[in-house]
Order: sequence, then C-alpha cells, then structure tokens
Amino acid sequence: MKVTKMESQVRQNYHHDNTVIHRLVNMEIFAANTVSQHCTPPKG
Repeated sequence: MKVTKMESQVRQNYHHDNTVIHRLVNMEIFAANTVSQHCTPPKG
C-alpha cells in the first residue's frame, strides 16, 4: 500500500493536533482540580 506524500502530511498534522489537544485537556483538568482543591471549604 503506497502512502502519498499528502496523506502522510495529513497524518502527521492530525497526530500533532491530537497531541496538542491532549496536552491542553490535561492542563485544563489539572488546573480545575487544583482550583477546586483550593477553593472548596473543608467539610465538617
């Protein structure tokens, strides 16, 4: 199966975008967890 230059370029871009999105999502989750830990009053 021959992969055209265009196809491999698209795949690389897709992979790169996925990596960036993944990183952003992880940062958002991390930030949200950090903020919620600091902002919630202690229970009891």
